[in-house]
Amino acid sequence: MSNKWGNLPRGVTVRENKSGQSLQIAFTYSGMQCREPISLPANRRNINYASNLLGEIKGAIERNAFKYAQYFPNSTKAKLFGGASNNDKTILEYLNDYQQAAIIRGLSPSTIDGYRKLKNSLKELHELPVRHLTSARLKVFITQSNNSSKTLRNKLSYLRSALAEAVTEGVIDINPINSIKMSNYTSKNNKINLDNENDDVTPFLPYEIEKIYEACRGDEINIVKLVMNTGLRSSEWSALKWSDVNIENKEISIKRAMVQGVEKCPKTKAGRRTIPLNEIAMSALLDQMSKSYSMNEFVFTKSNKTRVQLPNRELNRINPDSFRKHRWGRIIKEAGIKYRYPYQMRHTFATMHISTGTNLWQLAKWMGHSSPEMLFNHYGNFIEEHQTKTKEIHTSITQKAKE
Repeated sequence: MSNKWGNLPRGVTVRENKSGQSLQIAFTYSGMQCREPISLPANRRNINYASNLLGEIKGAIERNAFKYAQYFPNSTKAKLFGGASNNDKTILEYLNDYQQAAIIRGLSPSTIDGYRKLKNSLKELHELPVRHLTSARLKVFITQSNNSSKTLRNKLSYLRSALAEAVTEGVIDINPINSIKMSNYTSKNNKINLDNENDDVTPFLPYEIEKIYEACRGDEINIVKLVMNTGLRSSEWSALKWSDVNIENKEISIKRAMVQGVEKCPKTKAGRRTIPLNEIAMSALLDQMSKSYSMNEFVFTKSNKTRVQLPNRELNRINPDSFRKHRWGRIIKEAGIKYRYPYQMRHTFATMHISTGTNLWQLAKWMGHSSPEMLFNHYGNFIEEHQTKTKEIHTSITQKAKE
């Protein structure tokens, strides 16, 4: 068929109806010619989806694995071929059930909030009955996403876990996520910058660091200087207490993290660590002592103008999310440099030490990792670059010695 859509894939047709144009696919099953509407408007993207769906159906028929009701539960032919079910539970319902189960299991508030965000990020699939979530539909979802590979993995992992219950209930035979190999549909360079996305490492250069320092106001400078020179996570610097600071030995101890306003111990043994303070970090803490040491157990607290006059001193702690949303953007803008999320300060700490040849086991310890493996995963290019430069210098010195 040739129309304004050009030559349509074989088996896919465009139908005219009162509301416009819609799609239909045709195939043969059990010796019978079958035509089924696709509840999507006619456009090039949906035509491609219909073609992929038709290919998937034909493949299932060839493998003797096709179940009519799984693809077209409301079709009269679904009843004819058997296996029809009245269970039209949507993906959103399974996502809600999984989140509720997580609450009952007593998972942490931060984990529950993470699930909530993942659920919202799957909004495009919410109203789809779970039996209609085919591999072809998932391919469309993945290829149309602008998320990084890591973010997509998180989404699909959460969706897989939620839909496991649909398999248990017998609504679907197999989890459709299991048939998807995401690397086949995403580019290595398909990345975006999110505040909780740490795949891309773009540390601040020395001149940028100086500009950031100059753009800070009030106690912002002390937070930024400390993080740049210790590699603390936002959950760690916001939970830092004066009892964790040893001015005499020039070091700080990481014993807790603040997640969603709840004080927690580090997840791993390696997360509980001691970090040495260089001169810049020391100067930041000494300056901060005059601002908050006698007023609050937390190192970084709100100013006198914004301090809440309530018995719970924790309320005066600076919230890292608020710092990122209301301060960090202004700091970067006034510094006149390209925006990067605050986590890049931690990356900056790591890459600075790598560039100066710090022992990787020692650096991993300061960063809260059990081994350098994580450093190689995140900073492999920087490590390789430093090793190459070191080798070149060594070769040059050796050659000069021979001369």
